[in-house]
Amino acid sequence: MRFADEGNVVSLTLAPSGSIAKTGPTAQWRGAGKAFGGKVQWIMRGDVPRAAVIRTWRRADDDREIQELSVFAIDGKRACPFGAVDIRQPKANDLALAKAEEAAGGRCPER
Repeated sequence: MRFADEGNVVSLTLAPSGSIAKTGPTAQWRGAGKAFGGKVQWIMRGDVPRAAVIRTWRRADDDREIQELSVFAIDGKRACPFGAVDIRQPKANDLALAKAEEAAGGRCPER
């Protein structure tokens, strides 16, 4: 996993360690606050990561700060955004985990 914060644009790359330098960003957004939380929750199938949840902060078009639990699907060597849960929602952690379980069974769209 590689994190980057280039001023207002934040990027996250999920890829196997051997190919992370060659892989483009999994997601990019206008950063706000801390940009990334301190933990990643991995959803595993066997010994293989299939989804991830990470707390993120982003800046909306109207300049509001939004804190979310961002969910990513991992499809072999590729990863893609799968969805997000607003942290202010009741049971946000449970909702994000359910979304990650769904992502773990899915595939990323072809690029």
